[in-house]
Formats: sequence, structure tokens, C-alpha cells
Amino acid sequence: ADDQAALDLAVVLYETATLRSGYSLRDMAGFADRVEKMMRRSLGVSLDEQVEDEPEDMEDDDEDVEDEVDAEEEAEDDGEADQEAAAEDEADEPVESPEE
Repeated sequence: ADDQAALDLAVVLYETATLRSGYSLRDMAGFADRVEKMMRRSLGVSLDEQVEDEPEDMEDDDEDVEDEVDAEEEAEDDGEADQEAAAEDEADEPVESPEE
């Protein structure tokens, strides 16, 4: 088992270097399988454990969260635009010199 883990790690390191160099892999599915095995081992998840399907109502909740995040980002962008406009207005005003 440890020998297989060491072999998978060596192959994944080689394949990662190949990808970073701009080349493609012949066996992308094998690469993904090795990465998944390594992640499962490091997290203590059985290699035979099946991924459970997500309930459909959870997908609706995810969409609601995405909508909320989009609304917050839009509000932040509007706030930044208001700050930039205020800064530009201040820059356009003449500077008064202190009276002596």
C-alpha cells in the first residue's frame, strides 16, 4: 500500500511538471484518479467510499447564496465608484491657502 502511494506520488509529480511546462497528458483520467487517491489517503477517506449525490433542494440554496454574493459584490462596486467620484470632485476643487 505504501509502495503504491509512493509510486502514485512520483507519477503525479512528474505529470504535474509536464502540465506546468505546457504539455498535455495522454491519460488525463489516470492523472485525475491518482490525484483523487492521494487526496483520499491524506484525508483518511476509504478508496472504496462512494460520493453521495447532493439533494436537489441544496442546489436551490446554492443558487440563492450565489445571488446574495453577486448582490453584495455589486453593492461594493457601487460604493467604490461613489468613493472614486467623491475623490475626483475634491481634486477638482481649488485649494485655499491659509490666511496669514
